[in-house]
Amino acid sequence: MCVAYPVQVLRLHDDGTAEVDTPRGAQRVALLALDGAGLAVGDWLLAHSGIALARLDPQDATGRRSLLDQLGGLS
Repeated sequence: MCVAYPVQVLRLHDDGTAEVDTPRGAQRVALLALDGAGLAVGDWLLAHSGIALARLDPQDATGRRSLLDQLGGLS
């Protein structure tokens, strides 16, 4: 099963990508599906297959991440 996972922005890059924190370490995601305006380090995103799909509220993101981690995370 494929699952979109909440990730937190660690660094923004000029090439339209962001480095994000995942359970498997830092990874880059493309910001193609988002309007990059206003994104900042510390923001939470919903990512799947290397693409950020949506911006998440921090409380919603940490709740989703906790639930997914309890269910087995990104195995």
